[in-house]
Amino acid sequence: MAVTNRSILAIVVTLHDDPRAVTAIGALRAQVGAFCRLLVIDNEAGPNPVDLGQAGGAVLTIERQRHLENVGLSGALESAIRVSGADFLLNINPDCILDPWALASAVEVLESSPAVGAVAFHLRRPDGTLDSAGISLSRWTLRAFDRGAGRSETEFQADDDVDAPCLAASLLRISAVRAAADGAYEVFDTRFMAYQEDVDLGWRLRRAGFRVRHVVKASGIHERGFRPGDRTAIPAHIRRWSLRNRWWTLIKNASWWGLLLRSPMIILQEGAIVGYLLVKEPGTLAAYADIFRGLSSTLRRRRIHRAP
Repeated sequence: MAVTNRSILAIVVTLHDDPRAVTAIGALRAQVGAFCRLLVIDNEAGPNPVDLGQAGGAVLTIERQRHLENVGLSGALESAIRVSGADFLLNINPDCILDPWALASAVEVLESSPAVGAVAFHLRRPDGTLDSAGISLSRWTLRAFDRGAGRSETEFQADDDVDAPCLAASLLRISAVRAAADGAYEVFDTRFMAYQEDVDLGWRLRRAGFRVRHVVKASGIHERGFRPGDRTAIPAHIRRWSLRNRWWTLIKNASWWGLLLRSPMIILQEGAIVGYLLVKEPGTLAAYADIFRGLSSTLRRRRIHRAP
């Protein structure tokens, strides 16, 4: 595999100076066949920043932005992509450790296939099961799910197209994601804060005529803080964001005809969700008020614009 000449900006976004970023960055330094510049964005940064060490190995330079407030993953990525002069953008969560050939394998796909706008990495959990082989949307309810989550790592061993990349680890073609900017000229909807922004981006990329490709050799380990079936461990505001952002993503991207066709299944599903929330999580119901408050701005974002 030849060393790429493409300019790559790697971004790690942390919250509260997450010390796991040190290990994630160490895995970046160990990449073979590709070099990158690294930007670390610390949200709600404290007085004692984690020592990230010096540039070295595959990491050519390290820059750092520290925010006293939490601008969210989407806000951090949007601010970075607006000023990036790179060809490709690599997003890595601080709890994600890439295998040595992962970045070069993803770059090879983008270089050889101009129609591919993003690479979804093949992510394993620490116990060896699959975490994500890209994100797919269910046919009749349009709910997003990580393909293969919790299943054997030996499954999904072929490169294939998916609906969206999991942003725990993904490589984006910057010209493509800019061409898929929403009606507010944002690549990453800054209202989202976190959760579902990868689904929204993948959907817009496909609407703009690009493909999202799951690449098996672009692999790594993703610890993932919250998993399905463990809702009690998820903070209330995150559950609220996730529900709100799912509906904003649908309103921004689904065709009206497609929503009408699927409306019986979506209504049944949403009724079940509301019933559960009434009993178990009444506080999360406030997400529906958020959805309606943001309805007009969400409708304006349905159009795809080329970002300035």
